Amino acid sequence: MSAVRLKVMGKGKVHFTTERDVQVRDHQGNMRTEKETIDHWANEEYMDHETILFGGDQLGPGLHEFPFDYMLPPNVPTSFEGSYGCVRYTIQVWNFIIYFGGFFFYD
Repeated sequence: MSAVRLKVMGKGKVHFTTERDVQVRDHQGNMRTEKETIDHWANEEYMDHETILFGGDQLGPGLHEFPFDYMLPPNVPTSFEGSYGCVRYTIQVWNFIIYFGGFFFYD
């Protein structure tokens, strides 16, 4: 048995740092100011959908086409790449063969 799977994902990530002054006491008891770095980050998932494009007997050699369409959810943000974060959409397609209860994956 063979199958071709399609996975559509959309994720957003952001990361940046800020600094603030903090007062600390040294080993002699004197107060001094040091910088403290604070990390800020967040992740969002906009979609994660998987479907089987083909499931059945073994695929023979040659060129195979598996037409598909996918409707993006309403109000998802556009793709973006920046120094503090990104919004990315990916599509993965892979074929795997079930053989004697085990799985063999092919990209």
